Amino acid sequence: MKRLFLTLLAISPTLADPPINPNIGHNHHRHRHGGKHETEAPTPARFHSSRTSKIDLPLPAEKEAFTFVVYGDRTGGPPEGVSVLADAVRDTNLLEPDFVMTVGDLINGYSTEDVWMTQMTEFKSIMNELACPWFPVAGNHDIYWRGPDPKKKPVGEMESAYEIHFGPLWYAFQHKKSWFIVLYSDEGDPITGNKTFSKPEAQKMSPEQFRWLDQTLTKAKDAEHVFLFLHHPRWLGGGYGDDWERVHQRLKKAGNVSAVFAGHIHRMRYDGPRDGIEYVTLATTGGAQSGALPEAGYLHHYDLVTVRKDRISLAAIPVGEVMDVR
Repeated sequence: MKRLFLTLLAISPTLADPPINPNIGHNHHRHRHGGKHETEAPTPARFHSSRTSKIDLPLPAEKEAFTFVVYGDRTGGPPEGVSVLADAVRDTNLLEPDFVMTVGDLINGYSTEDVWMTQMTEFKSIMNELACPWFPVAGNHDIYWRGPDPKKKPVGEMESAYEIHFGPLWYAFQHKKSWFIVLYSDEGDPITGNKTFSKPEAQKMSPEQFRWLDQTLTKAKDAEHVFLFLHHPRWLGGGYGDDWERVHQRLKKAGNVSAVFAGHIHRMRYDGPRDGIEYVTLATTGGAQSGALPEAGYLHHYDLVTVRKDRISLAAIPVGEVMDVR
């Protein structure tokens, strides 16, 4: 119990602050990040009433903004975990973001090609119910091959199948003055070809992917925001080694990278901002959970990101909590 209290205390650093208003009785609402939104004075062209008031109601500035959603891991849990994913799709269609990103581990995988194909088809059939486009990220469950005869393991394991049925292992796209970059974090040991997330020598980015990243950051140099997505939160170190530092220094130099999103650990975690870059790790959207303690980051959720010219907002929404007004 003491450990849980200390965990909650770490999550809620303002626990000792007095409430905003004595009648509220708590400080749960002290979570605005950044200043207030830009507003404009009311004008006859934008404001109309037949009444007179001494109050001028400020109007929202007519600036371009958009939202996107990020899904966590789907895998590691029972097959019926796809029902949680389906609930997330339902929620997302009510929110109507511009698009959905993932952070990998789309299917359970760790299988032969025939099982992989069945799971891939199931996942895509659910995701294709989204009203908006969605973008995949490759995780270890999507790539690692497992079968009774190691001699039948394909070169690159399931990389080829992934690129045929999901998309490129790394890519980027532009949307409304922002760029979105997807990295591949399971290239494996360049000497042995072994793919694992527990050995630093297998968790390094290849020269080819580094060259592409440098080119992409140059292409996105005039963007208002740049967002990165990958499966493994390599900035945590440990079995990931220290290769991420080479990536971070590039992101820092670019000067317009706002956030990096990853998954894999099946627990919500926030590291940042570091050099102005927010590092966000999602828990699960249908994947295995070692417990049910949302306050400590163990839950099924997705992140809703609102993008404005000078800021972004980040909100985690538990799956199934969005209600249909109609």
